[in-house]
This record gives sequence, C-alpha cells and structure tokens, in this order.
Amino acid sequence: MASVYVAGVAILAWCKFHLAGAWRSIFAISTTIVLYLNVVVAVTQVFRHVSLLQSLAPTLSELPFLVVQLSLMALFVVLGPVAVKRFSDRPNRTL
Repeated sequence: MASVYVAGVAILAWCKFHLAGAWRSIFAISTTIVLYLNVVVAVTQVFRHVSLLQSLAPTLSELPFLVVQLSLMALFVVLGPVAVKRFSDRPNRTL
C-alpha cells in the first residue's frame, strides 16, 4: 500500500506540477522508493516460491534473506541520490 501512496506523489509531481522546481527531485525520490518497494516484494516472492531459496530461508527471517534485503537497501541508498542528482541536473523538457 505504501508503494501506491508514494506513486501518487510521483504522479502528482509529474502531471500537476510538471516537474518544476523541487518537484523534479520529489519525482526522482518517489520513483526510486516505489522501485525499491516493488523489488523488495519481488525478492520476497522469489524466496517464497523458488524451492532452493525457500530451503535457505523458510521463514524469511534467516541470514540469506536478510543479506539479500540489506544488499538491496544498500544498492538503492547509493543509487537513489545519484538518480536524483542526475535527473535534477537535466533541463526540463516538454513531452
């Protein structure tokens, strides 16, 4: 549900405010968060349905699952600000 609310902020920044000013960074941050949340759900589903991974982490609280989740978080913590900076540096173009 959090992903839907954050996506709503991204849509608002894009459609209503046309990525003007601070809304450009808000759009980049919110889309990064939405992508992270969706990837977390996808990884969780893979761990639940792939038998090899399910045997490594049957309750989703074992070390292999936690390592993957922390790695994903680290990846998005590093790439998120990069995306914001690179998206904010570009001139605002009409679509």
